[in-house]
Amino acid sequence: MNKRLLSIIIAVVMSLLAVVMINTYLNREKQKYKIQLQETTIVVAGQDIPKGATIQPNMLRQVKFPVQYMQPDVLQNPNAAFGKIAVTDIHKDGQVLSTMLTTIRKTEDSLAVRLPTGKRAFTIKIEPLMAVAGEVKAGDYIDIIGGFPYTQNVDGKAVTENVSVTLFQKILVMGVNRDSSGSLVFILALTPQESAILSYAMTQGALRFILRQPLDTAIESVPPIEANALWQYIISNLGQQLMQQPQQEKKKEEPQVVEQPVAPPPPPAPTLEIYKGAKKEQIELKK
Repeated sequence: MNKRLLSIIIAVVMSLLAVVMINTYLNREKQKYKIQLQETTIVVAGQDIPKGATIQPNMLRQVKFPVQYMQPDVLQNPNAAFGKIAVTDIHKDGQVLSTMLTTIRKTEDSLAVRLPTGKRAFTIKIEPLMAVAGEVKAGDYIDIIGGFPYTQNVDGKAVTENVSVTLFQKILVMGVNRDSSGSLVFILALTPQESAILSYAMTQGALRFILRQPLDTAIESVPPIEANALWQYIISNLGQQLMQQPQQEKKKEEPQVVEQPVAPPPPPAPTLEIYKGAKKEQIELKK
């Protein structure tokens, strides 16, 4: 083999080796670039959350975030944070980590520190029967409904009737105590406007607490319920059953007539025809 051919073979081998090395490098860079562009959904703070605050739905939001910059314990589902307590300050747009939250509230934290931002501590005393038989605990969420007298002008006359109203939904219970008379004393987290409304409502009618599931964030539109609304509900939902019941009772009262079987008519008796001239007579033959 001459030197020229050997040189050509070496050049070809080196070229192939260079191509392989370049492809390997490009593939590695391509994978690195894909990892940098890969995103997922994480939970971040929608506002500054102070230490000791109870996490509310409006405090968090979900965003797309590069995978390579995610913290190991970052939350990806906001439901995992609702109702828990911040053990440290969480700054706006910061990643919310599972290590930042707890379900255990420290006794040394004051009530003011534990209040959610924008809320006020409101105290109300209510009988256990009106508060789910005393099953409402600190950290639960409740709805508050009330029955109040409502006066309106009907044909020039003042008519007063009781109206049931859903005042508030998803109210956080901060604490529950029992006084010497057996009544329950609740500490609620309310906005200033809610506090003013509830303070007036306490003097006007009876209140009742409705316990709700802590992860249920739905706020439903509930119209006031008065006599007409009640009867409309009864008629629309139970009216058909009420109409069918008298008909069923009427059927039970009507006497049932038992039809007797009718005997078939007896077969005709045999006859004998007799001709007398042009006349024909039939004579019945008796057995």
